[in-house]
Amino acid sequence: MSAASLFGRVRGCSHVPRAEHASPLAQLDAVGNFVCDRLAALRELRGAPPHAGAPPRAPPALRAPPAAPPPVGAPHAAAVA
Repeated sequence: MSAASLFGRVRGCSHVPRAEHASPLAQLDAVGNFVCDRLAALRELRGAPPHAGAPPRAPPALRAPPAAPPPVGAPHAAAVA
C-alpha cells in the first residue's frame, strides 16, 4: 500500500483532524502515530502495560459489595432522623 493510501485510510478512521501532507514521510509519520495510539488504547483496555518494557500496572482496588436495598415499605433513613 502506498503512503498516500494508508494516510487516507487513517484520516477516514481518525477523530483527530489531520492536515493533508505532501511528503510521504510526513504521511507515514501520521500513520505511525495513529497506529501507536490505537495500540496503546487497546493495551489499556486489556490491562496490559503501555509498552513491552514497562512494569505491569497494579490491579484495581477491590470494592466492597453494594449494600442491600432496604425492604419494601421500610422508612427511609432521612425520614427517620
